[in-house]
Amino acid sequence: MKSILAVMGLAAVLLLLVVPLQAADTPLQLALYNPVQLVGEKQSVTGLRLSLIYGKNRDMTGLDVGLATGTEGEFIGIQCGLAHIINGTGTGLQWGGVNLTNGSLSGLQCGVVNSMNGAFDGLQWGGVNLTNGVCSGLQFGGINLTNGVASGLQGGVFNWAEHPVGLQIGLINTSKTLQGIQIGIVNFIKHDGFMPFFPLVNWSFK
Repeated sequence: MKSILAVMGLAAVLLLLVVPLQAADTPLQLALYNPVQLVGEKQSVTGLRLSLIYGKNRDMTGLDVGLATGTEGEFIGIQCGLAHIINGTGTGLQWGGVNLTNGSLSGLQCGVVNSMNGAFDGLQWGGVNLTNGVCSGLQFGGINLTNGVASGLQGGVFNWAEHPVGLQIGLINTSKTLQGIQIGIVNFIKHDGFMPFFPLVNWSFK
């Protein structure tokens, strides 16, 4: 009887220890291709994630390195690799070939293609920069597209924003409305500009 009680007591203690460990963030994630990874995709990582092909977790805080990474919740830290996807909020640096954030992001996106589907505050620097929402800061690259309010500076070969507030500098600058200045070879303002089309400089402060 005593041995049975001892075993039951030991099992209870182990259970109490294991549950917090499962609930806590893991400091290390090693992934080949999700779900072949050290911990499951529902686990959060605070520390280092290394993804040989593709790693995925709920939240990620720290250094995220790999060919492709996925974060379903909040990301805080630095991402370096070929492709990064955040289906939530992000704070920090996305550095890769393709950077996608389906939520708000504060910090830096640097890559061949940078895409935001939410509010962005910081710097987008790449071949193509796309923001579906409010963009506050700087878009700098070949093509800059903001389907919403672009507050700050767009600098590139082709710049488009529905409602820029600030400055557009490029070969071609286009917008629906504008509160600021366009400097470029071709400048379009669909509504309430100095002119709908004017070369070199166009403006509106309405």
